[in-house]
Amino acid sequence: YYNPKKHTGYIESNQTGYEAHFSPSSNKDIFESILKKIRGKSTNQCSLSVNQAYFTNYRKSVVNQLARIKKRGCSVRVLVSKVAIFGKKIRKRLDKAGIEYHYMLSKKKYTHHKFILYEGDYDGKKNQQIVWLGSHNLTDDANRINDEVVVKVPERHIFHAYKRHFNECWRKCTTKKIYITKNSKG
Repeated sequence: YYNPKKHTGYIESNQTGYEAHFSPSSNKDIFESILKKIRGKSTNQCSLSVNQAYFTNYRKSVVNQLARIKKRGCSVRVLVSKVAIFGKKIRKRLDKAGIEYHYMLSKKKYTHHKFILYEGDYDGKKNQQIVWLGSHNLTDDANRINDEVVVKVPERHIFHAYKRHFNECWRKCTTKKIYITKNSKG
């Protein structure tokens, strides 16, 4: 729960299903905790779409959760920016798990989004449509150093708007190998 002295933790509304998660968090990975609530074998259609500007090797626990969710039968897609520090180890783990990923390579367009969409059974509740959004990239700094926020929005109409946008970005992206810049850590 939220610690007002440290400005960390999370707040939830039991009546609406909204949650707000705050970092830095030294003792847990916010997205790992969120993704762990996708449990059991998939008995119906489920999908997870990740749109992140940055996804580095330091978030191994997140990619392990994505692989676990894929293994349980969910469709999992990852979209990252052309300027992403997209770790080589992360790409290898996604490849091994059979998770498709795209990136934007256009000089004028790139994703700066930070959201995750999930459709399926979540945390013991059937047929959920959830968006997690905020300022939090999938980097070590976002989890342990920076002041970041992730908000859970369990609204179907918001989910569908984000899903349409994700699908549009996905169609515009490429599966070509991402180029590594001097500042990238692979």
